[in-house]
Formats: sequence, structure tokens, C-alpha cells
Amino acid sequence: MNEKKIYMIAGTQWFQSPLTYEELGQALDIISGFSGSLIEGKSFGEIAKQAFEKGLVPGLFRVILKPYHPDLKSFVTHWFYRLLHRIDHEDLARKLTLEEIFAILGDFFFINTSWIESLMISSDGSDVKNKALLMIQVLMGGVFPSTILPSSSPGETSTPSTPQGNS
Repeated sequence: MNEKKIYMIAGTQWFQSPLTYEELGQALDIISGFSGSLIEGKSFGEIAKQAFEKGLVPGLFRVILKPYHPDLKSFVTHWFYRLLHRIDHEDLARKLTLEEIFAILGDFFFINTSWIESLMISSDGSDVKNKALLMIQVLMGGVFPSTILPSSSPGETSTPSTPQGNS
């Protein structure tokens, strides 16, 4: 999939496209940085607060968002606005509303669907993979199957859990 999403953030343009192998590894490290003990049995508000305090979104945005300047004029404009408004790649999330943050995260999971699917069907039972899947499930609102069996063959399917309603 060669999908590219372009965003306007504080007068600058950024894009998101399928991640490279190295970027996927960086995203996995960031997402799996949230241990199950930080997530299990907590409300969405508590998880969101911890995600904010631990820098989940800025860290992830640093990997998934890249400056977009397809021509010389947009390159100059991009860097002029970044200097003028002191826009740092590390702090892009601070310039966004919660809806914009969730839209970018939603696009990330949509654009990189094959990576998430490969995590789900992988027979690797590593702690990093399990933590990443748990955090992705929380970020997406619990749309994954409740149990992911590493011993499942490709022909077997599991029944997905019912997504929680928006409240």
C-alpha cells in the first residue's frame, strides 16, 4: 500500500506513509514501552494520563510523521514556519487537538494494517510483541480478538470481540 496522508500542523505540512522496517521497529519499541501493569484494570482516562506523562504520542509522532515539502517553495515555507513558530518535530502533538491526534493515530493503524496483522498472527510470544498488541488494542478501543493464540494455523480464525461503543 502506497498511501500517503498529509497533515497541516501549525502552518507546516507533515505526511505519514507506510513505515520502513526500521521505523516499524522504533514504533514497536515505543508502543511496547507501556507495560501491561500500566494498562490492566485502569480507566481510559488513567491510561490517557499515563500515555501523556510517558510521552507516547510525541514519541510515536516523531517516528510516523515526516516533513512534507514536494517542491522548493514548500520546503522554504515549511522551514520558515518551523523557525518562526518554534515548531519542533519532538513536540508536534502539543499543537494538535485530541481529535486531530486520534485521527493521525487512526491513520497510522490503517496505513500499517499489514504490520499489525503480522503481529497478531506471529507465533513469537515475546513480551515486547504482547505489550505492543495490548497497547494497540487500548489505543484502538479494543477491536482485536480477546485471545490471540500463537499456535493458530493460518486457516483457523478466532471470533473478534465486540468493539466498545463510544462514550
